[in-house]
Amino acid sequence: MGAGYRSIDVDIISYPKNPGEIVWDLLKTTWLKYDWVEYDPNDERVRDMILKALNKQANPTVFEAINIQVRFKGISRINLAQLTRHRGWLFSAQSQMPQHVKHDVMIPYNLFYSEHFSAISSSPSI
Repeated sequence: MGAGYRSIDVDIISYPKNPGEIVWDLLKTTWLKYDWVEYDPNDERVRDMILKALNKQANPTVFEAINIQVRFKGISRINLAQLTRHRGWLFSAQSQMPQHVKHDVMIPYNLFYSEHFSAISSSPSI
């Protein structure tokens, strides 16, 4: 792994106890002949259809229903941007929450003199 990943810490917060059952419950509704079949990992029909979904021969989107909650610490904004491009991820990023700015910033000329900025900057909270 590159040096840029050494500072990343990942905590698994929650995950489903039986992801196969979640996948099967969604997958079986696609075929009437399987709709009545209960999840049994030893049932060849169940294993076959889940494998087909894994190999994208059947509906692979059922895997998007598996929710695994993780916390990344020490991740760069670049890595966060790369992760958020992927389908199926939901994010809450603390670094993007409103924070007081305690350093000098440059405001573009056209923004600073716009009527919208003037209305905001004249409010007592700024």
